[in-house]
Amino acid sequence: MIVDGARDQADHFPDAEVKRCRLQTAQWQMAAQQLFLLHEQGRTRVDGILWRVGAIRPDPRHRVVLD
Repeated sequence: MIVDGARDQADHFPDAEVKRCRLQTAQWQMAAQQLFLLHEQGRTRVDGILWRVGAIRPDPRHRVVLD
């Protein structure tokens, strides 16, 4: 999961599945010791997060997942 405002992140991670979503409307879900992001396109299992804080500052609901 790459959290960034840039549109070219997929170019930097050719071996990864890069999906774009709006975090302002997305929600996080923990299920069976796995992290999921619920967004406009559906539900995506998240293996790791690269979050460029300058793009979107974490609010309290994001901090729970990041901590």
